[in-house]
Amino acid sequence: MYTDIDLNFDESDLTLFVNTIWDDSFTENNGGMGAPDLFSLYFVLNTLKPKVVVESGVWNGISTKLIRKVLPESIIICLDPREIPSGGFKDNNKNTFYYLGNQFIDFKDFDLSNYSEKNIFCFFDCHQNAYLRLKQCFEKKISHVFFNDNYPVNCGSHFTIEHLIHNDNRHYIVDDNSKKEIINTIEVYKIFPNIYPGYIKTGEGMFSCNSYFTNYSGTSLYEIFNIERIRYRWNTFIKLSI
Repeated sequence: MYTDIDLNFDESDLTLFVNTIWDDSFTENNGGMGAPDLFSLYFVLNTLKPKVVVESGVWNGISTKLIRKVLPESIIICLDPREIPSGGFKDNNKNTFYYLGNQFIDFKDFDLSNYSEKNIFCFFDCHQNAYLRLKQCFEKKISHVFFNDNYPVNCGSHFTIEHLIHNDNRHYIVDDNSKKEIINTIEVYKIFPNIYPGYIKTGEGMFSCNSYFTNYSGTSLYEIFNIERIRYRWNTFIKLSI
């Protein structure tokens, strides 16, 4: 696995995010993404600048708000069986399309044929089987894929790509040929680090993770990353060879 996309961020990227993208409403996302994962989503979107973003799993709309701030002209397609609650964010941009509640269409059934595959970026925060999601992207000829909640071995409530790679079969079993077939389509596999170090508490216990900084420096500009470091969930970008 290798990368021809520069996905290595530095402090200038963190500073730009804090100064131009982050706002206090992002903290009102209980049960959703925190600052470390919102940053990595921002960084990939800002790097690739896709024309179409499919967001599978909307929750309270905070990630939609971030996507719109990063990509003011892009199309956003929001899929979720749950309606956005009162107090959540719903985008009124004419290029944002919602399929929520009774109008929900699952990603596997959603027709994207009106858009060029090379312009589509798929963001999955729907806690569904990530192996099947990756297969669905391959079948739709979509190469740029981003997963929140790519839980490590022995962690998490759904089957993740880390589980697939490292043979954690608690939630799902993939035969060796099918596993090899999908892994061989992966050109880029990038798990973004937490910003500050610390163990992550999950339902299965405490888990370690990589971090950008090796210790907390006390930099007030980046304090939100320290406060929300425990909400880190192994955001992962994947580029498929189509």
